[in-house]
Amino acid sequence: MRTARAVAVVAALGAAVFPEVARYRAERLLWRMHAAADRLGSEAAPVAEVEDGMIRGAADAARALPGDHRPWMIVGETEFAFRHFAEAAGAMRRAARTGERADLDFEIGRACILARDFGCGERAIARAAWISPSVLEPLPAAGRAVFERRMEKWEAELRAGLRTTPPEPPDFR
Repeated sequence: MRTARAVAVVAALGAAVFPEVARYRAERLLWRMHAAADRLGSEAAPVAEVEDGMIRGAADAARALPGDHRPWMIVGETEFAFRHFAEAAGAMRRAARTGERADLDFEIGRACILARDFGCGERAIARAAWISPSVLEPLPAAGRAVFERRMEKWEAELRAGLRTTPPEPPDFR
């Protein structure tokens, strides 16, 4: 009877802890990916190898952490570091599919503009500024002023009843 009870307790503890093991592994993987991304500029590593490793790591972490934007955000940062702006935008869009955030919209916009997709970039940054005006702070004064004037115009239109919806979110496909 004691043995059966001990086995039941151990089994219950194992069942409670086991799902967390994959999440802990994924968190450690994210930490390693982030550390590797931070070292990109200082080490001579084969570009394709680093990119492939980051994408595989992100996919593994994303499976263990559903709904978490961080794996794909790190891939996007890595693609930025390699100046692959279209790929960075794609990774940021994948991160944004977990839920819209102003910082992700801003990064999508930045990547789109650097990839020469100005329409996408402007829409994404405008949406980010609508959600959280503080995302405009890193922009040069002239660029920030353009979006601030746009926000003022949209706010006036909302107050006047000329606009009924906020700016459209960027395309997360």
